[in-house]
Amino acid sequence: MPAALAWWPQGAGWWLAAFVVLSMAVTTRVTTLARLGFADLHGAAVGLPINPKPLHRARCGLALLPLALGLCALAAVLLWADATQALVVRWPVMLLLWMTVCVGNTIEAFQPPREAAVKSSRWLLTLALGVACASESTR
Repeated sequence: MPAALAWWPQGAGWWLAAFVVLSMAVTTRVTTLARLGFADLHGAAVGLPINPKPLHRARCGLALLPLALGLCALAAVLLWADATQALVVRWPVMLLLWMTVCVGNTIEAFQPPREAAVKSSRWLLTLALGVACASESTR
């Protein structure tokens, strides 16, 4: 998405909204894969004198790594576009967008799997706030 934003800055609202959707999808998928992939390791570590909380936090941090890289690339492109006058960024709204994306994805990564209604409500709230902020973050 950051490369697409650099390619067509006039559609910044659409690219930022797509970033919100894609970040939630990637975080959910990586969280699920990490939970399944490391289940045997966590099960085997129960008998060892290892605290399971750091293992859980590391697994969740792994799920948030693509988001962190995407936000860094997005910040670089937005600073470049704002500096070259290709795009006027409303930074307070952009910070609200980043906070919404970070909080929504962090909750998605750290919360254990719940019933579908809770997960879909969390997804819809994050997407609604993210898309609203994305549409208002640039002029």
